[in-house]
Amino acid sequence: MADLSSFNFLCEAYPSLYNQARLAESLYYLDASSSISKARLFGEKLIKLIADLEVENLNGRNQVES
Repeated sequence: MADLSSFNFLCEAYPSLYNQARLAESLYYLDASSSISKARLFGEKLIKLIADLEVENLNGRNQVES
């Protein structure tokens, strides 16, 4: 049976994000407050991932490039 998640695109590249999103998605109809909590954790992990990628891109650069 195929996985019907809206987050399948994350599965291979970002398994941690995928698992968090799937958990939030699966709890949506069972326990809305838990779903919101898991969605928040997903957002926090996503922001940390983006910040880490941005730091990698900024290493060795000054605030103002000439």
